[in-house]
Amino acid sequence: LVARNYYLATHPGADRVLVRNATFSAEKQGIFPFDWQIVAGDGISASLGIGDNGQSVEYHLSPTVGGAVISQMLLLNAGRYQLSANLTAASQNVGAGPYWDMKCADGRPIGTLEMGGPLDNAKAFSVDVTIPPNCSAQLLTLIVRSSDDVQGATGQLALVSLRRAQ
Repeated sequence: LVARNYYLATHPGADRVLVRNATFSAEKQGIFPFDWQIVAGDGISASLGIGDNGQSVEYHLSPTVGGAVISQMLLLNAGRYQLSANLTAASQNVGAGPYWDMKCADGRPIGTLEMGGPLDNAKAFSVDVTIPPNCSAQLLTLIVRSSDDVQGATGQLALVSLRRAQ
C-alpha cells in the first residue's frame, strides 16, 4: 500500500483504476511495478503502443519458445472481479495460445483467462476471479504458450480490464 501511495503521489494524474494503462499506450509505460513491465527473454519480444491508434500490445515468440510477455502489479481488495481482454490478433487457438494469469504476490493462483484465435476480427474474453482476503498484492501476467509453427507465435491485444463483479 505504501508503494502504491508513493506511486500515486509522484505521478500526478495517475488514476486509481484497477488496471493502469489498460489500452497499452506506450506514452504511459513506466518503470514502476504498477505500470506494464515487458518481460525480456530469449525469443520473446513485446511492444506497447502498436496499431493505428497506438493503443495495443503486440508480441512475437520464436518457435518452441513460450513464457511471460508483460506483467503489472495490482493492489485489489478482496472480493469478486471480472477480468476481461480484447484480442485483436492471434496465431494460436484457444487453449494453445495466450492467456492472462493472475496470482497473489506470494504465488497462490487466483485465476486464468484463456484467449486465442486465429482471428478475423477482434474478440472479447472474460472470466470471473476471486481475490482472497489474505492477498493484498496481485500480479497480472500475459503468458504465451510455445508454438511448433516455424514462424513462432504472434498476437495483439487492445485492452485488458478488471471490474468488480456484481
